[in-house]
Amino acid sequence: MEIRHFSDSWLLPLHKAFISAFSENEVPFNPSRKHFEKRILYKLNISRQLSAIAIENNEILGFTLHTHNYYGGESTIYNGGMGIVPQERRNSIGLQLFEFCYPRFKETNAKRVILEVITTNKPALSFYEKMGFTFTQTFKCYKNSSPNFSSYNKDVAVHEVDDWNPRRYRHMKSFEPSFIDSDEQIPYNIRNEIILEAKDDDQRVGFIILQPETGRISQFAIDVEARGKGIGKRLLRESLRFCKRNELTILNIPESERETNEGLIAMGFKNQVDQYEMQLAL
Repeated sequence: MEIRHFSDSWLLPLHKAFISAFSENEVPFNPSRKHFEKRILYKLNISRQLSAIAIENNEILGFTLHTHNYYGGESTIYNGGMGIVPQERRNSIGLQLFEFCYPRFKETNAKRVILEVITTNKPALSFYEKMGFTFTQTFKCYKNSSPNFSSYNKDVAVHEVDDWNPRRYRHMKSFEPSFIDSDEQIPYNIRNEIILEAKDDDQRVGFIILQPETGRISQFAIDVEARGKGIGKRLLRESLRFCKRNELTILNIPESERETNEGLIAMGFKNQVDQYEMQLAL
């Protein structure tokens, strides 16, 4: 078996290994090849030199995928996926991948490594704790499989925005999104997302950033003075016109954000799974 840096020539085998590695998850993740490539190359904006794959007989047995950006004001390496194919999980491949990448982490100016792990994935939690990761917060992940936003606000205007300018929306947010949907990370995938704004008397009162191919919401907020008026439902209803499936998901809402969590549940979203955010100081 060989451990090496990731390169784009391994995208197809990585897709196969990714599906195999996450096939037994509480919520199986089975993206199409096209969606997977967009996720890795753009949404994650993978750093090839900070990522690694374990190869044998031209097949990937394990992988760890990283990018590097600022998060919460700190230079941060983010793990966007680590997995081992089921038949190889007792062969210490995860440890070998981590040991291969760690010196590369130290060569950057990053202060920490961040990742998310499903709270019920005990083997993964045990592994990361042994590597020195500690818990930072708990995230709720939601899905709405049959959206029905009938009581929406018909008076606000909703329109698509062509450019990404996070300064327009920061005052609306009750919390900062997780790494993968942060203001710093959004530009890498903006070609695959749309931005909708809600305006009342020409005043911005809400926005949503959405990946229309998957129905995945990257950011969503209503101005604090405009909440409880059906504007969120209006934005969600309008976003469905751009979606290729009648389904919406929104991930990594901090458990501590009671108002947001209760609002999503009231609009028909169901809590699919919870994740821990964990970090390792470098």
